[in-house]
Amino acid sequence: DGERAHIELRAAAGRARMLRKGMTSARLVFTPGQRTSSAYVTIYGEIPVAVDTRSVEIDVSDNGGELRLDYDVYMGGERTSSARMDITWRV
Repeated sequence: DGERAHIELRAAAGRARMLRKGMTSARLVFTPGQRTSSAYVTIYGEIPVAVDTRSVEIDVSDNGGELRLDYDVYMGGERTSSARMDITWRV
């Protein structure tokens, strides 16, 4: 049986925050032009990370919306990944 996680995403005014709860928990803040510190919390301990956000784009309509995040993740001062996350919702 795979891990189930609860992910809460909030976005407004050009920034976003993601909270992840499960076997691995995290609180990531996405603010364009800033590197924000955070951590992944695992059963083995805490792993410090930083998120360097290039852009946060939010489009909302009467039927839903779309959130686009473009960012790098750093561990130990080294860039470990470059990511783009696109999230679409419908109501």
